Amino acid sequence: MRRYVLPYLWPVIAGVLLAVLILLALPEELPNPFSSSPTQAPAPLVSSVPTAVEPVPNRPEPEIHQAAPLSRHQGPVSYSRAVEQAALQWLIFILHVLLSATNTR
Repeated sequence: MRRYVLPYLWPVIAGVLLAVLILLALPEELPNPFSSSPTQAPAPLVSSVPTAVEPVPNRPEPEIHQAAPLSRHQGPVSYSRAVEQAALQWLIFILHVLLSATNTR
């Protein structure tokens, strides 16, 4: 029985893992069920406690410095590469656990 079920089980597991990986990698591609619903403004908060208004002290404006240019190993490109590597390592770990579970039976 096991040798008949196992060949059909691996494509199902791989498909589910691939679907989860795609859903985690591309969440902006998913349809948003709340996009067509009308937006409601939140109700204003009514407080029964009187508030005291204190003057805001004059603060100096913050200094703004231009950042140095990024190298090839910094910034969004290296971040996306790190996320891809982490997802791949996670997938390898899950497959390793599944293989070790089927080998012990």
